[in-house]
Amino acid sequence: MGQESVLQRLREELERQQLTVATGESCTLGRVAASLGTPAGASGWLRGGILAYHPELKVSLLGVPERLIAERHVVSEEVARAMARGAAERLGADLGLGTTGLAGPTGADETHPVGMICLGAWLRRPKGSSREVSLCLHLDGDRTANIEAAVEAMHQLAYSLITSDTSDATIYY
Repeated sequence: MGQESVLQRLREELERQQLTVATGESCTLGRVAASLGTPAGASGWLRGGILAYHPELKVSLLGVPERLIAERHVVSEEVARAMARGAAERLGADLGLGTTGLAGPTGADETHPVGMICLGAWLRRPKGSSREVSLCLHLDGDRTANIEAAVEAMHQLAYSLITSDTSDATIYY
């Protein structure tokens, strides 16, 4: 399935299920929200996005616990999931999408290399239940290619989450 097809299917499924989406983005620089909001009619599913590049903004704007960042690192699945949930809760959406990572070419350390980008998705279901999924990508492109690949992977992750019946959404990448 081509990328435009995944994105189109995601948009169609959001509309079909009458789900709204919000993003909490760091390394993707708002490109997930932009990709969802491009077509006419996007206001039917896109609530908005928060660009929180600096860790302090992840805490103040998205509600990511400082302790979580200190214990797990700002580039982690746990932080990506917290960003997703924070975006959904703060912007009143059913689905939250979070991205955090090191697109490159700098910022790496021993355990968090350039190209490590973590994605999180959180879905509020009827009757107060919720599901969340996350993954970390290890990409080897330049900054632009890494960001594009992360956005494409987020489309797939989000689509898998909203169309699966279990908490174990599968991503094909």
